[in-house]
Amino acid sequence: SPLSLIQSKACVVTVTIEEVEAYLSEHPEAVLSLKLKSTEGSNTISFAERRAEALEERLAQTQAKLQELIDVSKDNERLFQACKTCLIELIESRDINALAHIIERSLGEAFSVYGHHLFLFEDGEVSASPDLTRIDQSKLSRQMGSLFTTSAPWLGAIRPYEAKTIFPNAKSVASAAIVPIRRKKQLIGLFCLGSAEGNHFHAQLSTHFLELLADVIAWITPRADTVDS
Repeated sequence: SPLSLIQSKACVVTVTIEEVEAYLSEHPEAVLSLKLKSTEGSNTISFAERRAEALEERLAQTQAKLQELIDVSKDNERLFQACKTCLIELIESRDINALAHIIERSLGEAFSVYGHHLFLFEDGEVSASPDLTRIDQSKLSRQMGSLFTTSAPWLGAIRPYEAKTIFPNAKSVASAAIVPIRRKKQLIGLFCLGSAEGNHFHAQLSTHFLELLADVIAWITPRADTVDS
């Protein structure tokens, strides 16, 4: 596209972008004499000064991104250590009744976990304690509705009445992670974690640790035929 360069009040010279590029290619020193409009007002600055400003901006952005990556790395290390502690304690205890205490101590602060509840599927009357409910699978499915999951973990915001069903002894739970527990591909229960933050558990969150935790819980959970309900 043509450019109009005003040489004087009475003379206008029209050139093309290609011609400007060709001239600057042959005379690179001319770039240094260019004057650009300042981004902070009507004053002009040299091309070299503007290039220095751009480099400083890019450097600041790079430093900010690097610091962000460092912070994420430190946070991941903290979460990994919390996960490791939780899994080791669960494996060493092999006590399903100690699950709530271990979860609260190991994951409470690190993962902002405010509520937790384990549902184990058993036929017959419902047997409930503060952190463990033994219940018929079909009955829990009716109570939980669309939140009841049998395959992949479900993560997202929940309503107050849903929180009351999933976390009967917790208050102000706004988001939850609901994880199926399987033993040899058979669904034996659901493990639920809750947070007071509505966006803490969300669909984009990685579920690797939650699935590993569910596997450990399945391993330490007594079989139905060996449990006195």
